[in-house]
Amino acid sequence: MATREILRCVLTATIAALSGSVTHAAEVTIPWKQNFTYTTDEVFDSKKPDTAGRTGRTFRFMNGAPEEGKKVEKAGNLRGDYIHPDGITGPVPVVILMHGCTGWTKPVLDWAKEKGKKLLDEGVGVLILDSFGPRQVKRTCGAPNYHWGWRRVEDAYSALAWLIESDRAIPDRVFVMGRSNGGTTAIMLATRMAASGHRDHKFAGSFAISPACNEMEKFDFAVPVTIFTGDEDMANNPKLCAAIDGKNGLIKTVIFKGVHHGFEDRTPTYVENGWRMEHNPKADKETMDQILTIIKSSDTKNAAK
Repeated sequence: MATREILRCVLTATIAALSGSVTHAAEVTIPWKQNFTYTTDEVFDSKKPDTAGRTGRTFRFMNGAPEEGKKVEKAGNLRGDYIHPDGITGPVPVVILMHGCTGWTKPVLDWAKEKGKKLLDEGVGVLILDSFGPRQVKRTCGAPNYHWGWRRVEDAYSALAWLIESDRAIPDRVFVMGRSNGGTTAIMLATRMAASGHRDHKFAGSFAISPACNEMEKFDFAVPVTIFTGDEDMANNPKLCAAIDGKNGLIKTVIFKGVHHGFEDRTPTYVENGWRMEHNPKADKETMDQILTIIKSSDTKNAAK
């Protein structure tokens, strides 16, 4: 069985385990829509590293990056797995889970299963979004990767539109929870530059776990973001995330002491791409507790309108 087929089977099994009832779990195809107002016609060029951020803001589904085999294709579809909370009919709050630079590896799938179960138990729908499989990308690990951070912003907004337009999600109660590179995307999608290109649908909030915050001080923000990271993170510099704490009154940065990258993974300590990956039960619990509190408070705010 091919790697991509194995991944699909693992994702499907994860969804079934999350939902407790396969009738509430579904593999879904999400049309990729690009409607940013600041797109570029540039194709990725490894000889011009200074353009990598711009080429990430593309109107093409595939834009020539080496991780996608240098293919250039304008149209495409994302894959995902959606789980609706058991016993609830109609639209619900939803969290979109976004993987990191490794894609859906076992630790990341276990993370999706555990966090997804907690969300479903609170009546929150879960969409596990696959950015890499449809593009035949295996991994994008290395230095903070802003090309793929920006590329995946439009993945998140495409998923947001699909959730609302298919009547699965309450329009003003959709959130993103991204880890590592997915966390970087979770910050980027909240910039005023990104949000201004999506006036029809807006995220209620975003949760960035161990993201790269390089150059984020240059941007203004239009969506609330809570960043969770450790002061011992070897993959992404936590000081850069601390530097944007409080920006526009929308960014909150939580830095855990003595905590490494991968603190949310319930696995033995291991090394990934030269980074120490180590679970921290306290940071892991506090992160999820804060996320659930924010999601619940969004219901209170809407009730007060």
